[in-house]
Amino acid sequence: MYFTTKNYEEARKSLERIENRSLKLNIAYQKILYYLGVEKMNRGEYEQAIEFFDIAIKEDYVRSVKIDAEFWKAEAYFRLLSYDLSVEAYEKFLFEPGAISSAYYTLAQYNLGYAHYRKKDYKSA
Repeated sequence: MYFTTKNYEEARKSLERIENRSLKLNIAYQKILYYLGVEKMNRGEYEQAIEFFDIAIKEDYVRSVKIDAEFWKAEAYFRLLSYDLSVEAYEKFLFEPGAISSAYYTLAQYNLGYAHYRKKDYKSA
């Protein structure tokens, strides 16, 4: 119910109270964490977004969710002006198996170059 109403925070709390979640619930939990991270990004709450993306990455049940969380984590670091961390995160995303199929792959390549540029690492940019 929480998932379909987009009440991700309540869904997260509800799932965290379940001690032995089924695979289906673990998949839902990973997706909810990802959506919470996206919500935080949209609100400009980048540190909190990174926290949710980190957990979604660690939960690693759905590969595409993990990969997209890697991208948004890199983007959050970029928006925090943490260019070294964003470069590291973009590179991790780009070399993640399956990342080339992500809708964010080309954008990540561009953003990686721009992060290098912002670091004044023009040769890598």
